[in-house]
Amino acid sequence: MAVSSKAAGFAVLLTLVNQVFTPLAGEVVEINTRLNDEPALVNSDPYGDGWMIKMKVDAAAVAGLLDAAAYTAHLASTGH
Repeated sequence: MAVSSKAAGFAVLLTLVNQVFTPLAGEVVEINTRLNDEPALVNSDPYGDGWMIKMKVDAAAVAGLLDAAAYTAHLASTGH
């Protein structure tokens, strides 16, 4: 799995600011500016209106990633 060491953005939680990292390197092509006014969407609808960025990435790199169901199964198998 390819890993990018560059931050894709920041998440501001009350008075705390955290960097958000992506599992892939790529080009950010769109930013969800709706989150400026509705940051709770990140938690309430992460697979819908709460998306943060859209990226253009190499298709071969994407093939090595897990989807949400596979990742959930992986966590369960490791006791998390």
